[in-house]
Amino acid sequence: MKDQRTYKIIGAALEVHKELGCGFLDPQIT
Repeated sequence: MKDQRTYKIIGAALEVHKELGCGFLDPQIT
């Protein structure tokens, strides 16, 4: 596994993505 900080950053990004949905990360749709 990569270092703990990287793992936490990825985890946080996935949580945001789950909350806001794909539209937030894909400006072409919004």
